[in-house]
Amino acid sequence: MKKILSIGNSFSEDATTFLYDIAASGNMHCKVVNLFIGGCPLSLHAENIKDDNRSYLYQLNGKSMEDKWVSVKEILLEEEWDIVTMQQVSSLSGIYDSYFPYIYVVNDFVKEHCRSAKRILHETWSYEADSEHPGFVNYGYDQRAMYEAIVAANSKVATELGLEIIPTGHLIQKIREESALFDYKKTGRSLCADGFHLDRLYGRYAAAVLWYKQLFGGDIIKNDFVPQIEGAETDIALIFEIKRFAGI
Repeated sequence: MKKILSIGNSFSEDATTFLYDIAASGNMHCKVVNLFIGGCPLSLHAENIKDDNRSYLYQLNGKSMEDKWVSVKEILLEEEWDIVTMQQVSSLSGIYDSYFPYIYVVNDFVKEHCRSAKRILHETWSYEADSEHPGFVNYGYDQRAMYEAIVAANSKVATELGLEIIPTGHLIQKIREESALFDYKKTGRSLCADGFHLDRLYGRYAAAVLWYKQLFGGDIIKNDFVPQIEGAETDIALIFEIKRFAGI
């Protein structure tokens, strides 16, 4: 069984919501845990690690355990994790200097308590073109500029620390720019729900299929899982479009 832990926020929540279900559909057993604090930057992760704060909502296999608040240390010791992901908060994810010294604290702590785990940097995505997120000002309210800054910063940080990257931001931008169905600047559907979080169906599915492909080596084209959320009907054409891009 593959055990995956994300030290993140709502963006890692978006990326992992459907991961367990996709893996199960591919006959791959796993445990997926996300440590959630909304809008949490690396600086706060580092502070929580140093103070052993039980500030994280424990999310298991895409579902929040509403009465379970935990510290990073206790969850690192909960399992022999195979993979631990780390990330910067979205508004700062394209600003290289914002990662330091905090990424050292988080990375070294994971390395100390989970020596056998692969440590991976989760590359987040740029905001929607008309996003009103206050952090969008860091990139001149330009989606492409934000994307390029995120890719550059993550690449530099990953190289410096010897980490692998999950390029979620790259896949989201590729779909936006190359699929007419998701070309929001024209008539396509946005992959965001509110201008920055991923759409609860298609955006979250896109992120999860990338994680499935990279972390499990799974064939998403052959995977039968279809995401469902309350109050919405899943458009199979959009699901196949995401599979097409993620399968490349």
